[in-house]
Amino acid sequence: PSKGSTVQTLAQRANRDIASVSRQISTLCTHGWLVKRRGKADGRERFVALADHTHAMLEEAHKQVSNVYSVMTSKLSL
Repeated sequence: PSKGSTVQTLAQRANRDIASVSRQISTLCTHGWLVKRRGKADGRERFVALADHTHAMLEEAHKQVSNVYSVMTSKLSL
């Protein structure tokens, strides 16, 4: 599993305030889509990562998108 990202990093990347991102993350954790982990070096630091089943679903979605792309572009080279 991935180490994840801090809430602050995710908020910066999304160009959103930390409070709103934190609320969204809490909701996604409650529903089991994300997990929070404590940092090993600093126990106060929290990392957010995809839950295992969420990661598996994302990998499957990437495969499906790749298959659709292949089918669509294969007809262009004829």
